[in-house]
Amino acid sequence: MARIIFGREERALLSEYGEQRRRLTGEALRGFNECALCLAPAREPMACKEGHLFCKACVLEYLVARKAKAKKASKAAAKRAKKAAKAAAKAAAKAAAGSAAVSAAGAGVGGTSTGGLSSAATGSLLEARTDALAVAASVGVAASSLASAPNAKGTALKEVDSVGGYWLPNMAPNVDADESGVVVADRTYVVCPESDHKLTFSSLVALKYAPVRTPGGESRHALPSYACSVCETAFRNGSKAVALRMCGHVVCAKECLGLVCADGGRCPACSERVMADPSAPRRGRDYIRLDAGGTGHLENDGERAEATAHRNYAVEIMRFRAGTGMVANASVLVVHAGSGMSADSGLPTYTELVEAGVPYARLCSESVMVSAPDEFWAFWSESVIEYGRARPHNGYNILRRWREERFTSHGAFFVVTTNVDGHFTKAGVVDDDHLREMHGRVTRWQCSRPCGGAGARWEVDDRDVSSLPRACAECGAAGRPAIRMFDDRGWLDDEAQDERHHSWWDAVDDLLETSETAKVVILEIGAGITVAKLRGMTEILAAQNPGQVQVVRINPAYPLRDSDDDTRGFVSIATTGLDALERIDAWLQKLDES
Repeated sequence: MARIIFGREERALLSEYGEQRRRLTGEALRGFNECALCLAPAREPMACKEGHLFCKACVLEYLVARKAKAKKASKAAAKRAKKAAKAAAKAAAKAAAGSAAVSAAGAGVGGTSTGGLSSAATGSLLEARTDALAVAASVGVAASSLASAPNAKGTALKEVDSVGGYWLPNMAPNVDADESGVVVADRTYVVCPESDHKLTFSSLVALKYAPVRTPGGESRHALPSYACSVCETAFRNGSKAVALRMCGHVVCAKECLGLVCADGGRCPACSERVMADPSAPRRGRDYIRLDAGGTGHLENDGERAEATAHRNYAVEIMRFRAGTGMVANASVLVVHAGSGMSADSGLPTYTELVEAGVPYARLCSESVMVSAPDEFWAFWSESVIEYGRARPHNGYNILRRWREERFTSHGAFFVVTTNVDGHFTKAGVVDDDHLREMHGRVTRWQCSRPCGGAGARWEVDDRDVSSLPRACAECGAAGRPAIRMFDDRGWLDDEAQDERHHSWWDAVDDLLETSETAKVVILEIGAGITVAKLRGMTEILAAQNPGQVQVVRINPAYPLRDSDDDTRGFVSIATTGLDALERIDAWLQKLDES
């Protein structure tokens, strides 16, 4: 999908766009890890002294192209200057000849009298002289405008290019075919596409990130490596990161940069000394503050206009339009919902629980059932009641309405979720025949042994904690929620639900094989990277059916594609699930009205 990112010229133009100033608000929509030139996740990332990110190949190609353009423009300007000087000399000679002819004619008749010349002849000579002087004057103006043309050493040009490396379509220069105007570079050196500073390949810093890791510790090779080189915390949009100039390792801007200073200015990742004076680290000399890029939002405080935030409004609108078009033209819609979908109902995500100090990984494990049964029971009985209090947000109502009005054919709408809140059935979005709960449901409990008896699974009332039996009615073993926990060997999956899910995908595969026009859209909402199974499933299905399976990924922190596969048919929307669903629904209603 084509994307639009404004450069520095466009940001300068925004001050004259009136209403657009108020519309460009919010955080950067362009990902923190995206190259400022190709706008895709940076490969072999490099940063300039201002912290703008580039692919190594992209910035090298940019430097070569801009240098070649400047050199070509300099040659063309020198050629035009030579041609103008030659024309000026010729015009001056012609003017002098005309002046001599008039003087000679006057002398032949006694000075000032026109005597032997007719009035027509005199007028002709005067007209010739006037034309010659006009030509000389016009050529002189042209020559003076090129007076600062580059010499052999390449002195900077003056009065030149008003169009930079990027421009709006309505700002493209209009040059007639018979004109010799050439748009040239305004400097003999190359400037950064994101700012005005000089850019050279030798001044760039090759960045080194740590691999993103899962809670279990293993490296997630499917994800781009954009984590702090010291604490290995994954960076996200809005993260403050710096690159150490000497070694290129990227670290957190506060805590981990402080560790570098505390260790005598040595990088913890490579032990190289990276600071001359650790007590007073200097930005630019010792480290580079990495910037997210994007389009500046201008706010006028009465004295000056300042770029105070980064968001590309044009990209945002285009992505919502693309996502809306995919949903509108889909033959089949499958929703892949992660914890971000539940978060809009007020339920905490895994990351929020960990940040709040809740030992969720330990409480959500089989071992604590044996080692601390009372603690396990207290936590999960309270969790059941908490899930019961939460109410499905408006996004569920929107999905239910889409199923009822747009995807009316049997099997045209399916939901796969890792959430255990049961909101998709509670809100009436789908029934169990069109639902796959990959981690179970908190209102379904089971025997912890499990014994396999008829009473080894049971439903509980999420509004009354007294309805939670602590023991299996069949064998007396402790009860537990029938949800998939960490390193869980005793979980009883809903095999009938899993079988229906596989049968549904088999039917979809048959549809794709028999119909070239059929489109399947995966609407992935709030699937994070901590438990990335759902994200992986989305990308595998898209890769197996290129062109026919399209993806709309909605995630405020990780909207980008994890793999390096072709991103065509893949739309990233950086916002919450509820916000995205309400805005896409509004776009769909506009389409229906038109």
